[in-house]
Amino acid sequence: MEIIVILVGILILAAFIFFLIEYPYYLVSLFVFLHLYSFNIEIPGPLDLRGLLSVVIFLRLVILDKNNIDLIRKSISNKLFILIIVFSLYSVVVDLINNVSLLIIIKLLVLNIVALLLGFLTIINGHGKKIIALAILISGIFATGDLIFSYFYRGALLVYKIIDVIIGKPAAYNHNFFGGLCGIALVTTFLLFITDNARKKTSYILFMVFMLGIIISTSRMTFLTTSTTLFFIIITQYKSKLNLNKVLISGLAGIILIIMVALSYKFVLTTANIKSDFADQIYWRLVEEPLSFFNEDIQEFGWDNNKVQGSIRWRIEKTLRDANVFFQQNASVVFLGFGTGGYKNIMGIEYVGTLAVRYTAHNFYTNFLSEKGIVGLILFFLFFILLMHNAIKMIKNGLIQFSFVYILFLMIFYTFGGDSNLTDKFGFILYGCVIADIIQNKKSDFKQLKNTD
Repeated sequence: MEIIVILVGILILAAFIFFLIEYPYYLVSLFVFLHLYSFNIEIPGPLDLRGLLSVVIFLRLVILDKNNIDLIRKSISNKLFILIIVFSLYSVVVDLINNVSLLIIIKLLVLNIVALLLGFLTIINGHGKKIIALAILISGIFATGDLIFSYFYRGALLVYKIIDVIIGKPAAYNHNFFGGLCGIALVTTFLLFITDNARKKTSYILFMVFMLGIIISTSRMTFLTTSTTLFFIIITQYKSKLNLNKVLISGLAGIILIIMVALSYKFVLTTANIKSDFADQIYWRLVEEPLSFFNEDIQEFGWDNNKVQGSIRWRIEKTLRDANVFFQQNASVVFLGFGTGGYKNIMGIEYVGTLAVRYTAHNFYTNFLSEKGIVGLILFFLFFILLMHNAIKMIKNGLIQFSFVYILFLMIFYTFGGDSNLTDKFGFILYGCVIADIIQNKKSDFKQLKNTD
């Protein structure tokens, strides 16, 4: 048995080396999937599996392909690159001021920059649509499978990954995480579909898979942000080969279907005399609770007739309360932040609740403020707004069709109601992708880059 394990390990290592040399961008896809799907393995040394994988891939791309060094060198002076690097260095300074571990600071800086450059090189070398999109779609498929498995297996909104169960280390995840993955995958599928980068039948199947995942995740923020993003794509992609009549008819049919399901759900439960807390909980999350935001008396499945942790109204009140606590800190913390892990340090003692809730902001921006302060927020949004402005301008001019800027658009709103991070490795990968799109389609920059060939 031990010999078999060793042989399998050797085969995996040999396959990895082969792909690293011959097809390194497929390993970029693997890295994006591992990070987006939040799967990792701790290994001996300063880096975990994902961190080591990203560094090895990056070294392969710059050592064995000298043109990539020239691309980075000539692009690094772009104002978007400069802004995101300035923001990263600002984060380092804040962490140093707040005595964050030097090892943690170096790891965050290096791995974020590596992720940024991996996204940039993947797109600038023409691999982006199939490499990054493939990782996103596989993550969405895995997420839908996990949701179906968990609901049948446990009948609860705490979701378990099938892969964790297989390896014998099951851990519960919040259902919104999986809904968010399905939302990102749905938007990606729509982009591939309208830009003729995916077959119709394949697109329709993926639409149904990811829509199923979003519905059974009961993630209301995913519903809202995905719908908003799809509408934003339609109004900015008018120069693409997009049949607006079909899109509008399909969208209207989808809305009618959702309304019919919502209206008939309670009737079916009552008629069939189904008594299920889980069924009531799903109905409350998708129908009663969103409506109760406008009229609290309409709430029917609140379990204890109080604002449930995680509800829309509760999240708003928590965000306002966290903001109030933050602005009561001393001036240095308000302007510069408390560094990495700042939310736990600022909010952990004063907020009464479970540890999971106490140390979880449920809002990226209050978490971001606690770590980076007002100065960091200004720097980040200066970069983000400039990035969005340049990308959307080029999309409207027909220079870019498929762009990951739409995923960033989804995330900028999704993070209002969740802890998804615009400054994690996946965020930096997307920034690199969009910057590459912009540079590649600016005539002056593009000519300058082509001169290196």
